Parts: sequence; structure tokens; C-alpha cells
Amino acid sequence: LWQSTRHVTRQAGRVMESYATRATPKLLGHVALREVSTRRLVRARGDEVALSDEVDCIRATCRFALYEKRAHLLGLQSPVSQRFVGLTFSGAIRCSARRFGRTEEFDFDLARPEASAILCVAANFGAGCWVRVEPKEGRLLPAEPRDAPDALKRAAKFEVIFLDRAFREPEFAEQVLVPTAADAGAASSPPRIVSESTAAPPEDDSERR
Repeated sequence: LWQSTRHVTRQAGRVMESYATRATPKLLGHVALREVSTRRLVRARGDEVALSDEVDCIRATCRFALYEKRAHLLGLQSPVSQRFVGLTFSGAIRCSARRFGRTEEFDFDLARPEASAILCVAANFGAGCWVRVEPKEGRLLPAEPRDAPDALKRAAKFEVIFLDRAFREPEFAEQVLVPTAADAGAASSPPRIVSESTAAPPEDDSERR
């Protein structure tokens, strides 16, 4: 029931984006996504989105700016490339979009950051597919449709790690993130929405290379 409610809310938000004033995406903070079973981090290197080879190592390429467009419509931007993660025309998940458009919309449960599945909202003709991890190369792929029986249970689970208060901002792409002097528990705290004056959200039209 909860997932059905989220789906209805997402669809209503997408309709409003099409027929009403478009919402300005809000920066929620910076996050890393750690796949629960392997403890490897999602990283964007070039336009490839896959699990890193290292375990429990957060590099700058594993750090993403998390934007919220409307309820349950989230976007991930790599600060290294300034590109958004999204679904390509070939059905792959890549970090190549210049804008946070409809194909760059994802949803995951920030209220349960310890183990959340990721929904690629644009997949399955906008009905959404759960993300899975390709076993051999660790690439992220859209898998089973959102409403397939028990698909959520089979989907890959990710820990959402909130970085802003726990780690210093990296200075180069492959830098390992350095903890701040703050309490290490800050990494598990939910992000605070920052004002639009401190974050310059991108425009809301999709444009690819």
C-alpha cells in the first residue's frame, strides 16, 4: 500500500510538471550510495554508473548531489562531471544528462536510509523499474517493473549515506573523502533542505550529449 501511495504521488507530480508551473529542484545535500550486500559504493566515472571495486571506500566519484523536484522525484548529479544520472534511450543507466529532466528521476526511501531500493521512474514507459546490479561488472540497470509480484524484495538495496556534515568536500576526482572533526554519527543523519539561494539548481529540461 505504501509503495502504491508513493506511485500515485509521483504520477501526480509528473502531471503537474507537464501542465503547471515546473518546480525548481531543491538541493537536499550530498550523498553516497552503498550496496548493502557487497558494501561497495556506487560511483560515476565518465558516464558509467557502477559499483566501485573497493569496499567501504568513499571517493569523490562516489559523491552525488541529491536534488528533489517534487515528492518522491529525486535526482543525482555528479559534482565531478556536473552531469545527472539518468535513463538513456538504449535503456541503460548513465551519468550523462546536462539537465534534471524526466529521464533523470529516481525514487528511494530517505526515511529508511539503511536499506532502500532505488526506483528508476522513467523506465517501463514511466511506470518505473527497480534497479539491480549487474553481477559481473557491477553496472546499475533497470530490472523488474515496479508492480511485478515481489519485485521490491528482489531489488538491490542501498544504504544512503549523508556526507555533508561528516566529510570534507573533496578537491579532486579520485580523492578518498576525509572525515571532519564532527561526530561520525552525522553520516547517518538525514539531509536538511538548503535554500535555493545557496544552491543553483539546474533547469528542468533534458539535454544530453
